[in-house]
Amino acid sequence: MNNKALILGIDFSSDFSQLAFLNDTGEPESISVGQDKHFLVPTVMFFNDELKEWSVGEEAINRSQRESGKVVTNLPEALFYDELKDQNRAMMKAYIAYFVKLAANYTNGQIIKSIVMTVDNLTVEIMECFYETIEALGYKKENTKILSHSESFIYYVLNQHKDVWVNNVLMLDFSQQGLVYRRLSIRHTREAHIADVETKKLDDVLTFDNIKTDIDEADKILEDFMDEELNEHVISAVYFSGEGFYSGDWKNTLKKTCNNRRVFKGNNLIVKGAVYGAKELFYISNFSDYIISCKGRTKVNVSMEVNHQGSEKQLVLSKIGTNWYEAGAVAECILDKPTIAKFTIQSPITKESENFYIDLQDFPARKNKTVRIRIKFAYVNENKFAIEIKDIGFGEFYESSGKVVREEVTV
Repeated sequence: MNNKALILGIDFSSDFSQLAFLNDTGEPESISVGQDKHFLVPTVMFFNDELKEWSVGEEAINRSQRESGKVVTNLPEALFYDELKDQNRAMMKAYIAYFVKLAANYTNGQIIKSIVMTVDNLTVEIMECFYETIEALGYKKENTKILSHSESFIYYVLNQHKDVWVNNVLMLDFSQQGLVYRRLSIRHTREAHIADVETKKLDDVLTFDNIKTDIDEADKILEDFMDEELNEHVISAVYFSGEGFYSGDWKNTLKKTCNNRRVFKGNNLIVKGAVYGAKELFYISNFSDYIISCKGRTKVNVSMEVNHQGSEKQLVLSKIGTNWYEAGAVAECILDKPTIAKFTIQSPITKESENFYIDLQDFPARKNKTVRIRIKFAYVNENKFAIEIKDIGFGEFYESSGKVVREEVTV
Protein backbone atom coordinates (compact mmCIF):
# COMPACT_ATOMS: atom_id res chain seq x y z
CA MET A 1 0.00 0.00 0.00
CA ASN A 2 1.08 3.57 -0.65
CA ASN A 3 0.93 5.04 2.87
CA LYS A 4 0.79 8.57 1.48
CA ALA A 5 -2.54 8.09 -0.32
CA LEU A 6 -5.73 7.27 1.54
CA ILE A 7 -8.66 5.16 0.41
CA LEU A 8 -11.64 6.51 2.30
CA GLY A 9 -15.10 5.13 3.07
CA ILE A 10 -18.07 7.19 4.29
CA ASP A 11 -21.33 5.70 5.55
CA PHE A 12 -24.05 8.31 4.94
CA SER A 13 -26.90 6.88 7.03
CA SER A 14 -30.01 8.68 8.19
CA ASP A 15 -29.22 8.47 11.91
CA PHE A 16 -25.42 8.41 12.16
CA SER A 17 -22.57 8.73 9.69
CA GLN A 18 -19.20 6.99 9.98
CA LEU A 19 -15.75 7.23 8.47
CA ALA A 20 -13.02 4.64 7.83
CA PHE A 21 -9.89 4.23 5.71
CA LEU A 22 -7.71 1.45 4.35
CA ASN A 23 -4.67 1.20 6.64
CA ASP A 24 -1.17 -0.01 5.81
CA THR A 25 -2.12 -3.63 6.51
CA GLY A 26 -4.80 -3.48 3.82
CA GLU A 27 -7.68 -3.55 6.33
CA PRO A 28 -10.37 -0.94 7.09
CA GLU A 29 -9.82 1.18 10.18
CA SER A 30 -12.54 3.35 11.70
CA ILE A 31 -11.77 7.00 12.38
CA SER A 32 -12.94 8.47 15.66
CA VAL A 33 -14.20 12.00 16.20
CA GLY A 34 -12.15 13.78 18.84
CA GLN A 35 -9.83 12.10 21.32
CA ASP A 36 -12.24 9.45 22.59
CA LYS A 37 -13.25 6.30 20.73
CA HIS A 38 -16.31 8.07 19.35
CA PHE A 39 -17.08 6.80 15.87
CA LEU A 40 -20.70 7.85 15.31
CA VAL A 41 -21.39 11.30 13.83
CA PRO A 42 -25.03 12.40 14.03
CA THR A 43 -26.32 12.91 10.49
CA VAL A 44 -27.40 16.47 11.21
CA MET A 45 -26.43 19.72 9.47
CA PHE A 46 -26.91 23.32 10.51
CA PHE A 47 -26.77 26.46 8.36
CA ASN A 48 -25.78 29.70 10.13
CA ASP A 49 -27.84 32.53 8.60
CA GLU A 50 -25.32 35.21 9.53
CA LEU A 51 -22.08 33.47 8.58
CA LYS A 52 -23.62 31.63 5.62
CA GLU A 53 -21.88 28.36 6.47
CA TRP A 54 -22.78 24.75 7.18
CA SER A 55 -21.69 22.63 10.12
CA VAL A 56 -22.00 18.86 10.63
CA GLY A 57 -22.68 16.42 13.45
CA GLU A 58 -22.36 17.36 17.12
CA GLU A 59 -21.11 20.81 16.12
CA ALA A 60 -24.29 21.33 14.09
CA ILE A 61 -26.45 20.29 17.06
CA ASN A 62 -24.59 22.56 19.48
CA ARG A 63 -24.62 25.57 17.16
CA SER A 64 -28.32 25.17 16.42
CA GLN A 65 -29.03 25.65 20.14
CA ARG A 66 -27.33 29.02 20.36
CA GLU A 67 -27.26 30.47 16.84
CA SER A 68 -29.86 31.57 14.30
CA GLY A 69 -30.19 29.32 11.29
CA LYS A 70 -31.62 26.18 9.76
CA VAL A 71 -31.32 22.60 11.02
CA VAL A 72 -31.53 19.72 8.51
CA THR A 73 -32.08 16.24 9.94
CA ASN A 74 -33.88 14.35 7.17
CA LEU A 75 -30.66 13.33 5.44
CA PRO A 76 -29.86 11.93 2.97
CA GLU A 77 -33.54 12.11 1.89
CA ALA A 78 -33.38 15.92 1.84
CA LEU A 79 -31.12 15.66 -1.20
CA PHE A 80 -34.08 14.38 -3.24
CA TYR A 81 -35.68 17.79 -3.62
CA ASP A 82 -34.92 19.25 -7.06
CA GLU A 83 -36.27 22.68 -6.08
CA LEU A 84 -33.45 22.90 -3.51
CA LYS A 85 -30.69 21.74 -5.86
CA ASP A 86 -28.23 24.54 -5.04
CA GLN A 87 -28.73 24.06 -1.32
CA ASN A 88 -28.33 20.29 -1.70
CA ARG A 89 -25.00 20.71 -3.47
CA ALA A 90 -23.81 23.10 -0.77
CA MET A 91 -24.86 20.65 1.95
CA MET A 92 -23.16 17.69 0.28
CA LYS A 93 -19.99 19.71 -0.28
CA ALA A 94 -19.86 20.72 3.40
CA TYR A 95 -20.68 17.15 4.49
CA ILE A 96 -17.93 15.48 2.44
CA ALA A 97 -15.42 18.24 3.24
CA TYR A 98 -16.07 17.65 6.95
CA PHE A 99 -15.13 13.96 6.68
CA VAL A 100 -12.18 14.65 4.42
CA LYS A 101 -10.84 17.03 7.08
CA LEU A 102 -11.42 14.42 9.80
CA ALA A 103 -9.46 11.86 7.79
CA ALA A 104 -6.62 14.28 7.09
CA ASN A 105 -6.32 15.18 10.77
CA TYR A 106 -6.48 11.55 11.88
CA THR A 107 -3.76 10.47 9.45
CA ASN A 108 -1.50 13.52 9.82
CA GLY A 109 -2.35 15.04 6.48
CA GLN A 110 -2.18 12.04 4.16
CA ILE A 111 -3.50 12.67 0.65
CA ILE A 112 -6.88 11.14 -0.14
CA LYS A 113 -6.77 9.16 -3.36
CA SER A 114 -10.21 7.49 -3.50
CA ILE A 115 -13.56 8.03 -1.80
CA VAL A 116 -16.43 5.56 -1.62
CA MET A 117 -19.68 6.67 -0.01
CA THR A 118 -22.43 4.23 0.90
CA VAL A 119 -26.13 4.99 1.38
CA ASP A 120 -29.18 2.87 2.10
CA ASN A 121 -31.37 4.13 -0.73
CA LEU A 122 -29.34 4.73 -3.87
CA THR A 123 -31.19 7.25 -6.07
CA VAL A 124 -30.32 9.26 -9.16
CA GLU A 125 -30.60 12.49 -7.15
CA ILE A 126 -28.07 11.37 -4.54
CA MET A 127 -25.69 10.00 -7.18
CA GLU A 128 -25.76 13.20 -9.22
CA CYS A 129 -25.31 15.30 -6.10
CA PHE A 130 -22.39 13.14 -4.93
CA TYR A 131 -20.47 13.14 -8.20
CA GLU A 132 -20.99 16.85 -8.85
CA THR A 133 -19.78 17.59 -5.32
CA ILE A 134 -16.76 15.30 -5.62
CA GLU A 135 -15.60 17.10 -8.76
CA ALA A 136 -16.25 20.49 -7.15
CA LEU A 137 -13.95 19.46 -4.29
CA GLY A 138 -11.20 18.61 -6.78
CA TYR A 139 -11.45 14.81 -6.88
CA LYS A 140 -11.66 12.81 -10.08
CA LYS A 141 -14.92 10.98 -10.68
CA GLU A 142 -13.09 7.83 -11.76
CA ASN A 143 -11.49 7.64 -8.29
CA THR A 144 -14.81 7.78 -6.46
CA LYS A 145 -17.87 5.58 -6.15
CA ILE A 146 -21.22 5.49 -4.42
CA LEU A 147 -22.58 2.13 -3.23
CA SER A 148 -25.73 0.88 -1.58
CA HIS A 149 -25.59 -0.53 1.95
CA SER A 150 -26.28 -3.97 0.49
CA GLU A 151 -23.20 -3.71 -1.75
CA SER A 152 -21.11 -2.66 1.25
CA PHE A 153 -22.50 -5.64 3.18
CA ILE A 154 -21.37 -8.00 0.42
CA TYR A 155 -17.87 -6.53 0.21
CA TYR A 156 -17.50 -6.77 3.98
CA VAL A 157 -18.59 -10.41 4.22
CA LEU A 158 -16.53 -11.58 1.24
CA ASN A 159 -13.44 -10.19 2.95
CA GLN A 160 -14.02 -12.30 6.07
CA HIS A 161 -12.85 -15.87 6.55
CA LYS A 162 -14.75 -18.28 4.32
CA ASP A 163 -16.13 -20.09 7.36
CA VAL A 164 -18.29 -17.00 7.91
CA TRP A 165 -19.98 -17.22 4.53
CA VAL A 166 -19.93 -20.95 3.86
CA ASN A 167 -23.74 -20.70 4.10
CA ASN A 168 -26.18 -17.78 4.22
CA VAL A 169 -25.15 -14.68 6.17
CA LEU A 170 -27.79 -12.58 7.89
CA MET A 171 -27.55 -8.92 8.89
CA LEU A 172 -30.15 -7.13 11.02
CA ASP A 173 -29.68 -3.36 11.13
CA PHE A 174 -31.88 -1.69 13.76
CA SER A 175 -31.92 2.12 13.70
CA GLN A 176 -34.57 4.57 14.85
CA GLN A 177 -35.86 4.48 11.25
CA GLY A 178 -36.65 0.78 11.59
CA LEU A 179 -35.32 -2.77 11.33
CA VAL A 180 -33.72 -3.76 8.01
CA TYR A 181 -33.08 -7.39 7.05
CA ARG A 182 -30.33 -8.43 4.65
CA ARG A 183 -29.52 -12.03 3.77
CA LEU A 184 -26.50 -12.89 1.66
CA SER A 185 -26.28 -16.16 -0.23
CA ILE A 186 -23.48 -17.27 -2.54
CA ARG A 187 -24.53 -19.32 -5.55
CA HIS A 188 -21.80 -21.16 -7.44
CA THR A 189 -22.36 -21.78 -11.15
CA ARG A 190 -20.12 -22.91 -13.98
CA GLU A 191 -19.96 -19.35 -15.29
CA ALA A 192 -19.47 -17.38 -12.07
CA HIS A 193 -20.15 -17.07 -8.37
CA ILE A 194 -23.25 -15.00 -7.62
CA ALA A 195 -23.39 -13.04 -4.36
CA ASP A 196 -27.07 -12.25 -3.92
CA VAL A 197 -28.63 -10.18 -1.14
CA GLU A 198 -32.30 -10.16 -0.26
CA THR A 199 -33.29 -6.92 1.47
CA LYS A 200 -36.53 -6.06 3.25
CA LYS A 201 -37.82 -3.79 5.98
CA LEU A 202 -39.31 -5.50 9.01
CA ASP A 203 -41.61 -2.72 10.22
CA ASP A 204 -44.42 -5.29 10.47
CA VAL A 205 -42.26 -7.38 12.82
CA LEU A 206 -40.63 -4.84 15.13
CA THR A 207 -40.22 -1.08 15.47
CA PHE A 208 -37.99 1.13 17.56
CA ASP A 209 -41.02 2.12 19.65
CA ASN A 210 -41.36 -1.54 20.70
CA ILE A 211 -37.98 -1.25 22.42
CA LYS A 212 -39.02 1.86 24.32
CA THR A 213 -42.31 0.30 25.38
CA ASP A 214 -41.17 -3.18 26.44
CA ILE A 215 -37.68 -4.43 25.61
CA ASP A 216 -38.47 -7.94 26.94
CA GLU A 217 -41.47 -8.24 24.62
CA ALA A 218 -39.35 -6.92 21.73
CA ASP A 219 -36.75 -9.58 22.52
CA LYS A 220 -39.42 -12.29 22.44
CA ILE A 221 -40.78 -11.05 19.09
CA LEU A 222 -37.32 -11.07 17.53
CA GLU A 223 -36.53 -14.47 19.05
CA ASP A 224 -39.62 -15.92 17.35
CA PHE A 225 -38.67 -14.26 14.05
CA MET A 226 -35.15 -15.69 14.25
CA ASP A 227 -36.53 -19.13 15.07
CA GLU A 228 -38.53 -19.13 11.83
CA GLU A 229 -35.64 -17.65 9.84
CA LEU A 230 -33.10 -20.19 11.09
CA ASN A 231 -35.47 -23.05 10.32
CA GLU A 232 -36.04 -21.80 6.79
CA HIS A 233 -32.43 -20.98 5.86
CA VAL A 234 -29.06 -22.51 6.65
CA ILE A 235 -27.22 -19.55 8.18
CA SER A 236 -23.55 -19.65 9.18
CA ALA A 237 -23.24 -16.10 10.57
CA VAL A 238 -25.43 -13.30 11.88
CA TYR A 239 -24.52 -9.62 12.27
CA PHE A 240 -26.49 -7.36 14.61
CA SER A 241 -25.98 -3.67 13.90
CA GLY A 242 -27.56 -0.37 14.87
CA GLU A 243 -28.66 1.59 17.91
CA GLY A 244 -31.57 -0.76 18.62
CA PHE A 245 -29.30 -3.66 19.55
CA TYR A 246 -27.52 -1.54 22.17
CA SER A 247 -30.83 -1.03 24.02
CA GLY A 248 -31.20 -4.01 26.32
CA ASP A 249 -29.33 -7.30 26.27
CA TRP A 250 -31.56 -9.25 23.79
CA LYS A 251 -30.64 -12.40 25.73
CA ASN A 252 -33.34 -14.66 24.23
CA THR A 253 -32.59 -13.59 20.65
CA LEU A 254 -28.86 -14.07 21.14
CA LYS A 255 -29.34 -17.46 22.80
CA LYS A 256 -31.46 -18.61 19.86
CA THR A 257 -29.03 -17.22 17.29
CA CYS A 258 -25.69 -18.31 18.77
CA ASN A 259 -26.38 -22.04 18.49
CA ASN A 260 -23.76 -23.47 16.05
CA ARG A 261 -23.14 -20.23 14.15
CA ARG A 262 -20.97 -17.12 14.29
CA VAL A 263 -22.65 -14.04 15.78
CA PHE A 264 -21.29 -10.48 15.75
CA LYS A 265 -22.53 -7.14 17.05
CA GLY A 266 -21.19 -3.75 15.98
CA ASN A 267 -21.94 -0.51 14.20
CA ASN A 268 -19.12 -0.27 11.67
CA LEU A 269 -19.81 -3.13 9.29
CA ILE A 270 -21.26 -0.94 6.52
CA VAL A 271 -18.53 1.71 6.57
CA LYS A 272 -15.83 -0.97 6.59
CA GLY A 273 -17.63 -2.64 3.71
CA ALA A 274 -17.38 0.63 1.78
CA VAL A 275 -13.61 0.60 2.33
CA TYR A 276 -13.37 -3.02 1.20
CA GLY A 277 -15.39 -2.00 -1.84
CA ALA A 278 -12.92 0.79 -2.57
CA LYS A 279 -10.06 -1.67 -2.21
CA GLU A 280 -11.75 -4.04 -4.67
CA LEU A 281 -12.59 -1.28 -7.17
CA PHE A 282 -9.46 0.87 -7.01
CA TYR A 283 -6.60 -1.22 -5.61
CA ILE A 284 -6.66 -5.03 -5.75
CA SER A 285 -9.54 -7.04 -7.21
CA ASN A 286 -9.95 -10.35 -5.38
CA PHE A 287 -13.52 -11.06 -6.44
CA SER A 288 -13.58 -10.36 -10.18
CA ASP A 289 -15.25 -13.73 -10.77
CA TYR A 290 -18.14 -12.82 -8.45
CA ILE A 291 -21.37 -11.28 -9.70
CA ILE A 292 -22.95 -8.95 -7.16
CA SER A 293 -26.73 -9.08 -7.17
CA CYS A 294 -28.43 -6.78 -4.69
CA LYS A 295 -30.17 -3.47 -4.20
CA GLY A 296 -28.45 -1.01 -6.55
CA ARG A 297 -27.41 -3.68 -9.06
CA THR A 298 -29.16 -5.12 -12.11
CA LYS A 299 -30.84 -8.47 -11.48
CA VAL A 300 -31.05 -9.96 -14.99
CA ASN A 301 -29.32 -10.28 -18.34
CA VAL A 302 -31.02 -8.54 -21.27
CA SER A 303 -30.24 -9.36 -24.89
CA MET A 304 -31.59 -8.83 -28.40
CA GLU A 305 -31.83 -11.50 -31.06
CA VAL A 306 -29.85 -10.62 -34.22
CA ASN A 307 -28.72 -12.47 -37.31
CA HIS A 308 -24.95 -12.47 -37.67
CA GLN A 309 -23.31 -14.15 -40.65
CA GLY A 310 -26.33 -16.33 -41.27
CA SER A 311 -26.95 -17.56 -37.71
CA GLU A 312 -29.08 -16.30 -34.82
CA LYS A 313 -27.07 -14.63 -32.05
CA GLN A 314 -27.85 -12.82 -28.81
CA LEU A 315 -26.62 -9.22 -28.67
CA VAL A 316 -26.08 -8.52 -24.95
CA LEU A 317 -27.45 -5.16 -23.86
CA SER A 318 -27.02 -5.52 -20.09
CA LYS A 319 -25.62 -8.08 -17.66
CA ILE A 320 -26.63 -9.00 -14.15
CA GLY A 321 -24.66 -7.34 -11.35
CA THR A 322 -24.06 -3.98 -13.06
CA ASN A 323 -24.75 -0.77 -11.15
CA TRP A 324 -28.14 0.07 -12.64
CA TYR A 325 -27.30 3.73 -13.22
CA GLU A 326 -24.25 2.68 -15.26
CA ALA A 327 -25.97 -0.10 -17.22
CA GLY A 328 -26.52 0.92 -20.82
CA ALA A 329 -25.76 0.07 -24.42
CA VAL A 330 -25.99 1.54 -27.90
CA ALA A 331 -25.96 -0.64 -31.00
CA GLU A 332 -26.67 -0.19 -34.71
CA CYS A 333 -28.22 -2.85 -36.91
CA ILE A 334 -29.53 -3.28 -40.43
CA LEU A 335 -33.23 -4.05 -40.53
CA ASP A 336 -33.78 -6.67 -43.24
CA LYS A 337 -37.49 -5.87 -43.42
CA PRO A 338 -39.99 -4.19 -41.12
CA THR A 339 -40.93 -6.84 -38.58
CA ILE A 340 -40.53 -7.25 -34.83
CA ALA A 341 -37.49 -7.07 -32.57
CA LYS A 342 -37.13 -9.95 -30.13
CA PHE A 343 -35.55 -9.46 -26.70
CA THR A 344 -34.80 -11.91 -23.90
CA ILE A 345 -34.68 -11.33 -20.14
CA GLN A 346 -32.78 -14.07 -18.36
CA SER A 347 -32.00 -14.59 -14.67
CA PRO A 348 -28.80 -16.54 -13.94
CA ILE A 349 -30.07 -16.95 -10.36
CA THR A 350 -33.44 -18.60 -11.05
CA LYS A 351 -32.47 -19.85 -14.55
CA GLU A 352 -35.78 -18.47 -15.80
CA SER A 353 -36.09 -16.47 -19.01
CA GLU A 354 -38.82 -14.67 -20.90
CA ASN A 355 -39.10 -12.96 -24.25
CA PHE A 356 -40.73 -9.69 -25.19
CA TYR A 357 -41.15 -8.02 -28.56
CA ILE A 358 -41.16 -4.51 -30.03
CA ASP A 359 -43.20 -3.96 -33.17
CA LEU A 360 -41.18 -2.38 -36.02
CA GLN A 361 -43.72 -2.81 -38.81
CA ASP A 362 -44.26 0.96 -39.09
CA PHE A 363 -40.60 1.49 -39.98
CA PRO A 364 -39.91 2.28 -43.67
CA ALA A 365 -39.49 -0.59 -46.11
CA ARG A 366 -36.41 0.09 -48.26
CA LYS A 367 -34.58 -2.06 -50.75
CA ASN A 368 -31.31 -3.91 -50.37
CA LYS A 369 -31.10 -3.79 -46.58
CA THR A 370 -30.85 -0.03 -46.33
CA VAL A 371 -32.91 0.46 -43.16
CA ARG A 372 -30.39 1.22 -40.45
CA ILE A 373 -31.60 1.43 -36.87
CA ARG A 374 -30.02 2.49 -33.59
CA ILE A 375 -30.93 0.67 -30.36
CA LYS A 376 -30.44 2.51 -27.08
CA PHE A 377 -30.74 0.64 -23.79
CA ALA A 378 -30.73 2.23 -20.31
CA TYR A 379 -32.24 1.70 -16.89
CA VAL A 380 -34.83 4.20 -15.74
CA ASN A 381 -34.56 3.03 -12.16
CA GLU A 382 -33.40 -0.07 -10.34
CA ASN A 383 -36.37 -2.15 -11.48
CA LYS A 384 -37.19 -0.70 -14.91
CA PHE A 385 -35.30 -0.30 -18.17
CA ALA A 386 -36.13 1.43 -21.44
CA ILE A 387 -35.32 0.45 -25.02
CA GLU A 388 -35.46 3.01 -27.82
CA ILE A 389 -35.21 2.02 -31.48
CA LYS A 390 -34.76 4.75 -34.09
CA ASP A 391 -34.48 4.83 -37.87
CA ILE A 392 -31.20 6.68 -38.55
CA GLY A 393 -31.26 6.59 -42.35
CA PHE A 394 -28.60 5.15 -44.62
CA GLY A 395 -25.82 7.61 -45.28
CA GLU A 396 -26.32 9.79 -48.38
CA PHE A 397 -28.86 7.40 -49.88
CA TYR A 398 -31.71 7.74 -47.40
CA GLU A 399 -32.41 10.28 -44.70
CA SER A 400 -33.89 9.19 -41.42
CA SER A 401 -37.67 8.88 -41.48
CA GLY A 402 -37.71 10.10 -37.90
CA LYS A 403 -39.51 6.94 -36.81
CA VAL A 404 -38.84 6.09 -33.16
CA VAL A 405 -40.35 3.53 -30.82
CA ARG A 406 -39.68 3.36 -27.08
CA GLU A 407 -40.79 0.80 -24.55
CA GLU A 408 -40.22 0.49 -20.81
CA VAL A 409 -40.04 -2.90 -19.13
CA THR A 410 -40.30 -3.64 -15.41
CA VAL A 411 -38.18 -6.52 -14.11
